[in-house]
Amino acid sequence: MNVVEQSPALADNVVCIAGDRTREMLNRATEMTGKCIAQRIAASLLRLSAQAGVRTPAGIHIESPVTRIDLASMAGLTYFTVSRTLSAWQKQGLVKSGRHRLTILDVSRLSEIAEPRIGTG
Repeated sequence: MNVVEQSPALADNVVCIAGDRTREMLNRATEMTGKCIAQRIAASLLRLSAQAGVRTPAGIHIESPVTRIDLASMAGLTYFTVSRTLSAWQKQGLVKSGRHRLTILDVSRLSEIAEPRIGTG
């Protein structure tokens, strides 16, 4: 408490971080319960790209070595479901994936999958 009293800016930062983490947890809970498989995978990929992605001429390369098992865990799905979906998306030109590598080639389409707009498609 002494530190907080001496540094109100520190207290503000702690509250902001706690709020961000709470918001993130609520978003993930909503994804797990209210979204279909493709939406959950797309949302997880977009979150990863925001946290660890690097823009390249080809698209957004996710820097951290992410595996399909990691992605399945993030989306609350099985490895096989994620693998089938990523393979289909690779054929459609949305992503390029390989061993511990992932590049998002079409961010706008992936965003549409993650958050479809009412009245489209």
